[in-house]
Amino acid sequence: MSKKIQYGRDLPSLIADGMLLSLIMARVKDLRGPIDEALMLHNLYETFSLSNNVKNRKRIKDNTARLKATLTPQIAEINELITLSNKMIKGLDFDHTIPKLKASDVTSLTKQRLQTLYKVDDVQKLSNSHFRTQLGHLLEGPAKSIHQFIELVRIEEYADDVKTIQGESYRAGIQQAIHICSIGYYSTAVFIAGRSIEEIINDYFKELFRLKIMNKFDLQTTKFKDKIGKLQGNNLISEEYFHRLSNIRIDRNEFGHPSSKLLSKKQAHLRIRLIIEVVPEIEKKLKKLKVKT
Repeated sequence: MSKKIQYGRDLPSLIADGMLLSLIMARVKDLRGPIDEALMLHNLYETFSLSNNVKNRKRIKDNTARLKATLTPQIAEINELITLSNKMIKGLDFDHTIPKLKASDVTSLTKQRLQTLYKVDDVQKLSNSHFRTQLGHLLEGPAKSIHQFIELVRIEEYADDVKTIQGESYRAGIQQAIHICSIGYYSTAVFIAGRSIEEIINDYFKELFRLKIMNKFDLQTTKFKDKIGKLQGNNLISEEYFHRLSNIRIDRNEFGHPSSKLLSKKQAHLRIRLIIEVVPEIEKKLKKLKVKT
């Protein structure tokens, strides 16, 4: 992650860029208003079957020209905002560029639809649907890229948090979970992150056994809920961490098997972050035991 963000020296710029990105997405969405209005008028011209009427042909021409005159400056303003946002992103040391909208592509598509007449109702509906699909592809570029940047920032934030985990195998498990989460497999990511918790709990028990602080038991056959219960019962973890570990265990078990419960990206991130917070605390306990002879 950028050192500027890591040490909090340029957090206001990140917040400002976030606000700017929200504005860009809102402005792109606003483009659909005048387009829908122009299409509605055009559908009326089609419905009344006045294609051979000179006045109607003028209405169609004026409608097309009016829409282009509206869209061109709006798209230019959006692109200016994108240019500014890209400069801010570069200044924050992120390797990401938001693509600009191509006004010529948008106006060409709208012109093609607004100068074509379909008298049959079903054909008209199909044409409108196809037009909106093509329009969506043209307009989704900036929004899609903005979402990718937001995900990049979130992953970079994780990168710093994960550095607090000392154990290489624990850290690798969490990093794997973060990667899987970034490509949309939220339940699997939570399950994999949960496995890292059980791994470090098992290592903790091995040290407790070595120092004869606890009597040995079979780590392979003992359920995770019983393990954390033994830790709390012997005052080796606080009640707070017992509940945290219990929640992690429930998620790990639920998403380790086929489940009807669906996780959102936000829910998955919250669960992984909880695990990232818990692992270093268990590591501290483990480290204290390892220094004992």
